[in-house]
Amino acid sequence: MEAILIKKIIKKIIKNIFFKYNQFDYPYREYFNLYKCLFIHIPKTAGTSILKIISDDQFYRDHCKYKILLDSDAKKFDSYYKFCFIRNPFDRMVSIYNYLQSNGNGLDDVYWGELLKNNYPNFEDFVLHFLNERNIHEHTIFIPQYLFIYNHKHECMVDFVGRYESINDDYKIIAKNLQLKETLPHLNKSKTNSPNYKKYYTNPKIIEKIIDLYRKDFELLGYDPSL
Repeated sequence: MEAILIKKIIKKIIKNIFFKYNQFDYPYREYFNLYKCLFIHIPKTAGTSILKIISDDQFYRDHCKYKILLDSDAKKFDSYYKFCFIRNPFDRMVSIYNYLQSNGNGLDDVYWGELLKNNYPNFEDFVLHFLNERNIHEHTIFIPQYLFIYNHKHECMVDFVGRYESINDDYKIIAKNLQLKETLPHLNKSKTNSPNYKKYYTNPKIIEKIIDLYRKDFELLGYDPSL
């Protein structure tokens, strides 16, 4: 029994080491090639849950725009099943704020989390005094969603766009295409969820600011800019 346990531990250690240093497959990770799919992981749209399903727990949060994948291997990009999830910009921004306030994942998120906590202690300060045309491109997490999946002609470059608001039903479509298990875990969940985000928008100036900065997300992704 002990010998079997030791073998399992050694196998897991080797697997983790290989995963850590096996960078050569970027951006076409092993799990993408396995399922002949490309998941465009837009931050804070439940992407960690999707990655867990297709990667067997070993995954990278690459947050690649479609152009990176296209330029890397156009043949695979054309032939693979491409999908993503999107989220209401109002809800997503509240999720981003709470996520960074809790220091997110990794050193970069910790830096931004400390920056927000020290200088923008509430959501209103964050939106009105931090978010602007420049700062939303300073960290991948703030980048407008449409830039991940639309080209310069405003043509959608993925085969299926699922919505965070209907993630369970939309995931079933993906699961059927890729022959995945039907149950979707909800991981990396921040302190807020869809039913609660509206309470953060009591000041009309906050609403106007989000609409202004993420106008194309509302237009191209089909979200109502009214609360």
